[in-house]
Amino acid sequence: MSDNDALKIKESDITRYIHRLVKDATSYLEETTGDRERAWNYYRGDMSEDIPVNQGGRSKAVSRDLRNIVKKLMPSIMRTIFGGEKIVEYLPRSQEDEEMAEQATDYVNCVLMPEESIEDEIYDAIMDALIIKTGILKWSAYQYTQSQISTYENISEFDLLGLTDSDSEVLEHETTEETDPTVLLMYPDAMRHSLTLRTKVEETKPCIECINRGDFLISEGATSIEDAVIVGERSFPTRSELISMGYDKEQVGDLAQSNNLSSGQEEVSGDYTSDQYETMKATQTVEVYEVYVKIDLDDDGIAELYRVVYGERGAEKGSGAAGYVILGQELVSEAPYAEVVAERSPHEFDGHSIYEDVAEIQRVKTVLLRGALDNTYAVNNPQKVVSAELLANPSEAFNGEWMKPILTKRGVLPAEAIGVYDVVPFIAPKAIEMMNYMDEVAKERTGISDASGGLQPDQISNVNNGVAMLAAESGIAQAEMMVRTLSRGGIKKAFSGLLRLIVGHFEDENVISSKVRGEWKDFKPSSWNPEMYCKVNIGLGGGTKERDMSALSMVLELQEKLLASFGADNPYVKPDQLYNAISKMIETAGLSSVEQFITNPDPQEIEARLAQEAEQPSPEEQKVQGQIEIQQAKLQNDMAKEEMKITANRDKEKAQMDADLVVKQAEIDANTIANTEERELDREKMAQEMLMQEEEFAQQEKLQENEHNFELGKAAVDGLTNG
Repeated sequence: MSDNDALKIKESDITRYIHRLVKDATSYLEETTGDRERAWNYYRGDMSEDIPVNQGGRSKAVSRDLRNIVKKLMPSIMRTIFGGEKIVEYLPRSQEDEEMAEQATDYVNCVLMPEESIEDEIYDAIMDALIIKTGILKWSAYQYTQSQISTYENISEFDLLGLTDSDSEVLEHETTEETDPTVLLMYPDAMRHSLTLRTKVEETKPCIECINRGDFLISEGATSIEDAVIVGERSFPTRSELISMGYDKEQVGDLAQSNNLSSGQEEVSGDYTSDQYETMKATQTVEVYEVYVKIDLDDDGIAELYRVVYGERGAEKGSGAAGYVILGQELVSEAPYAEVVAERSPHEFDGHSIYEDVAEIQRVKTVLLRGALDNTYAVNNPQKVVSAELLANPSEAFNGEWMKPILTKRGVLPAEAIGVYDVVPFIAPKAIEMMNYMDEVAKERTGISDASGGLQPDQISNVNNGVAMLAAESGIAQAEMMVRTLSRGGIKKAFSGLLRLIVGHFEDENVISSKVRGEWKDFKPSSWNPEMYCKVNIGLGGGTKERDMSALSMVLELQEKLLASFGADNPYVKPDQLYNAISKMIETAGLSSVEQFITNPDPQEIEARLAQEAEQPSPEEQKVQGQIEIQQAKLQNDMAKEEMKITANRDKEKAQMDADLVVKQAEIDANTIANTEERELDREKMAQEMLMQEEEFAQQEKLQENEHNFELGKAAVDGLTNG
């Protein structure tokens, strides 16, 4: 038998066999349905099934121990698993896988995680594990066909081009005259359009989803999903949802309507028109089984795994083997489910839940709490004995207002009319003391304390710091063990399956572009290795942030010492490891983005820097060079001191010479002044002598002139006398 023949499974050959397996698995599931429902009721505080209130006026209070313990655990668990930037990391199996592993890690963490709400689904699975033993995760890629309604108002014919195609349907269309003269010049018959389009859009979404444990089927006695003869799920989709997933419309129409009707749904009867009937039928809920069953169809003695989707046929369509409609069938390599447990139970499929540890304690504490409250009510409001005939108005003793006096008849003492039937002893403190004891029992059974939720040791009063630290570590240890069981079990398995799903789903030419850490990246999933290792990053978060920061600070300090001792290119600490430590500290501090504070080093830049540093002297050479530099510095220091000494002596001699020169100059100046005064006296004396000589010369000249004038006068007189 060929593979194609094997895939063409006949309903008559397998329907009875599969349905019998489904029926057995359903019976096995229903055996534990009551326990799961009771566990959820305990979590919600509904204990009416186990501790009913038989008398009116009694306390209905409930001790919610299961919820309290789960609320202590969940913050630590979620912060540990989802506190980092890379929740899951894919590791290469070979050197060729390194780039692919980085791409797959970025795509799942930065694209799928936020878009598909995977964190919420894992949260639900963890809650299932803590409360009802086991959570179920499923990796799937549903292809949805959805109808999108688009309305366009007053668009041109140019804008209309390309809007309508084979996948579009025009629901409404109106035209008006074109008013743009430019358009009319080119196309005189052009029009404006207003229309409503319905377009079918096909979308495929790879995701991880949490399956309701009450709808998950597994064969009885199976210890794992891989060992089970049949696994699968029971779901209640509408006919419209099934058709949008790609199932045949006629086959979906043959399915019987489910008895599990949701609000607003009703059975379709003949009271509707044909159009109304189809409209109502599309929203009907049907019961569908998606199972993965091991069957040997080719008679080779080896059972292969087949995925079969089927449901019950409507009563009017047939019965027996023909009473079931197979919507889909295919040969597959794995069942896409992972069991999530917080505490493993050896050799069993389901894990161990917190409900199993605290259910009895919650019942006991609820009884004690109600008893303490009823006792307090009884003490505060004792039962009365009333002699109605002695009261002026007997109704005041039963329905009187608070603190309003009760009137007795004339001459009747109050004690004669109203008395206390029985004095109730106040025993509520004893009940509270017993409740505190039960709290300690719960801690012993579960290992969960206030520290499991991140309570700091110094917040525990009346205890010295050492004992408080031991108590904190004890509570944190249990939370960390649960985190490891969760992350290394079902969550890791789910992310591994998601990678195989992504690689197998996308075609060779498919390239996904998405923005990652502020940059656009292209992803080509078809080129990835689907069998890459998967690691869920944990390690911090189980305790307080201060505890985590302290551990990271110790690691960073050690890295810095190694880098300082051996340099950047050393066998102990690499630059990317230093970056990891710093980025983890930033994440632990609760800051949103690492890139805002530190840059991831570029490997090529690191290699260039290391090559440059390699050309530098070795540590030994640097040591010798340092010693030489020290000697040179010492010699330069000595030379500087000698130069300073010589300079000081030179300055001293120069100062002495300057002083001597000043004295000598003073002497010279004194002599010069004396000589100057003497010369001045000589000059004055000479000036006086010259002045005297000039006066004498002037007198002689005057005398000679007078004598000459006398002679001239005399001559003139003589001339006159003679003439």
